[in-house]
Amino acid sequence: QRCGILKGCKVAGFGVPVGTPFTFTYVSTPPYISGTTTIPAGPAPGGYCKRGDSLPIGTIVAIKETPIPGGLAVSNITVTPASQIAILPNLAAGTVSIKIGPGVTEVTYTDHSLKGGYLEICKQTIAGAAPLVGNFTFTVPGVSGPIVVPAGACSPPLEVPAGSVTIT
Repeated sequence: QRCGILKGCKVAGFGVPVGTPFTFTYVSTPPYISGTTTIPAGPAPGGYCKRGDSLPIGTIVAIKETPIPGGLAVSNITVTPASQIAILPNLAAGTVSIKIGPGVTEVTYTDHSLKGGYLEICKQTIAGAAPLVGNFTFTVPGVSGPIVVPAGACSPPLEVPAGSVTIT
């Protein structure tokens, strides 16, 4: 019988220290396997990973981060290849179901702190003034940069800690 490998990964998102342990439970359709595993959060983009069980191709595995630590939320669950998603991720519940495919089916969870927010920097022309042209450069503490914003546009959303933020 042909088998595939389940691989779990954990990314430390905004406000989550690298190395923080996270616990996952899993249960599969026949062959029935279930268990718990702990994966430390690693740096983005790929995080730290743990090779799991070798299972027959087509096996459905339900995965849940449990418990989701207080003050954190699951911000992303990806499955690679995406064609192996059996039940779409539910971020609030921290769940996803996947179908084991040939080779490796990788599931990556990212959590973030609920003590942050997003900031966009916009460079606009004041009504009645001469139009602005060119690019403008900004720095924000804690955000890799510099952030370059063209005249008349906004930056993408930038994750920042809650509270006052100084933009230079």
